[in-house]
Amino acid sequence: MDGWMNGRMKEARLSLVLASLLGPLACLAADDAKEFRNELRKAQGKQTAKQYKDCVKVCDEMLARYKDPAQVREVTMLKVEALVQDGQVEAALKALAALAEANADDRRLQSALALRSGDLLRSLKKPDEALAAYRKAAASAEDAESAAEPLLRAAEVSLELKKAPEARVELLRVISSCPLRPDVCQQAQAKIVESYRADSQWPEALGAARILYDAAGDEAFIRAAAQALAQAFLACDGTLARANEFLAFQSYGTAGPDGKPGTPDDIAVNHLAKVKYPVFDAAANKLFQAALDAQPKAYEGYRVKGYLYVYWGKPKEAAGQFLLAFKAASLTQVVAAAQELVLVGIKAHTASFRGLDRVFDYINHGPKGKSGNENIPDPFAGL
Repeated sequence: MDGWMNGRMKEARLSLVLASLLGPLACLAADDAKEFRNELRKAQGKQTAKQYKDCVKVCDEMLARYKDPAQVREVTMLKVEALVQDGQVEAALKALAALAEANADDRRLQSALALRSGDLLRSLKKPDEALAAYRKAAASAEDAESAAEPLLRAAEVSLELKKAPEARVELLRVISSCPLRPDVCQQAQAKIVESYRADSQWPEALGAARILYDAAGDEAFIRAAAQALAQAFLACDGTLARANEFLAFQSYGTAGPDGKPGTPDDIAVNHLAKVKYPVFDAAANKLFQAALDAQPKAYEGYRVKGYLYVYWGKPKEAAGQFLLAFKAASLTQVVAAAQELVLVGIKAHTASFRGLDRVFDYINHGPKGKSGNENIPDPFAGL
């Protein structure tokens, strides 16, 4: 018993000794962190005052003193921006490279540093090196969605280098990896249209613009896509005839602006429905199919499949998946599901924005409509 008590007493004394030692160390650590913040504010103040060389000097002094990885990253990034603002882009790239080398196991940081390096290399008119940096950023990204931004920038550089097919590969990777990001996917698809235009492949550009319009699900995207289509019709034809008729049909339908069939302003043809989609190569087909196969049979999975089919140029299949998503939706999801079903799925399937209000009426009130006396055809028949 006495031995046990003596042992416990020694442990207690040891704990007291450790506490007495750690207490001052904790205070030192707190003081060190406070001093770091003060010095960092000083450096930031130099940057704000446009005293970039002085900012870099303060950063270098801090880097000589502080070795904590998080502090080194913060100071280095401030130094990089000050160097860039001072016109020392090459020096900024060296600082980024050194930081990357010191943090080889941090994927997120590697991706961010490569992305910034790509931007700087692009500013130096070094497109090949910028392209390699963007691809490294995409490869280092933590997930497919995080890779989207560097891939978009890589595609831009590929287009600048007149490598349109390579650009399309990167853009299709973006679309297949994050189809539920309409902002990203519409940007990517617009660049696909641009890639065909860059090679004077006017029919393919028109088909890609149709996909852009098919996938557009809100007013801003629909308007932008309609303009891209009108431009594509003009490029194919050398006249505005089909472009104007396409825009009129989407707004007024076959009856034309006066809303009366059998009058001179009737529009006989829905030109959009006759536009052929671009031919996807085997690699693109494999990419889309793999993304489709990975989706669960659930609300989100059906939504993903809907968008994938739209961007793959398969509008009927897309509409069918959006219909499944609508049926699988909870009451909190049903409004959004209906919007996607009609504004994306049915619009793509029918190649028409006109008449979608009747589809919404069918969803809300059934075939008899709001008045109870209508006979609205089933818009989902055959899906």
